[in-house]
Amino acid sequence: MSKPRNISRAALRAYAARRRVLLALGFDTYELYLASDLWRRIRNAKLDAEGRICYGCGAPDCVQVHHGDYERPTLEGKAPHRLMVVCDSCHEECEYFGKTKLGPAEATANLRKLRAQNLVDSPRVIC
Repeated sequence: MSKPRNISRAALRAYAARRRVLLALGFDTYELYLASDLWRRIRNAKLDAEGRICYGCGAPDCVQVHHGDYERPTLEGKAPHRLMVVCDSCHEECEYFGKTKLGPAEATANLRKLRAQNLVDSPRVIC
């Protein structure tokens, strides 16, 4: 997706908080954090634990992990319950409202709605 035209107020607050945590962890940017061995270990552990099944729709072979928040325990990998395995489509759908980028709490709420809708439309076992 192209850059969003707008960012929600909640997202701006979350990104400011994320920046403070990342700096405390020794990362200048979120991109450097995502490229780090720390994130690689956290991400792979979550993907392995969840069987790479999308939280939102149940699709197999997912490679993305959504941060439910940007609190320090989550970014350090000490709160894996705040991370969700997602497919590309669900990740994109939950994080945007039109061209507006949402914060992690808003996106997580959207992801939970997607999951609930998909369970109703197509009941299946989702880990």
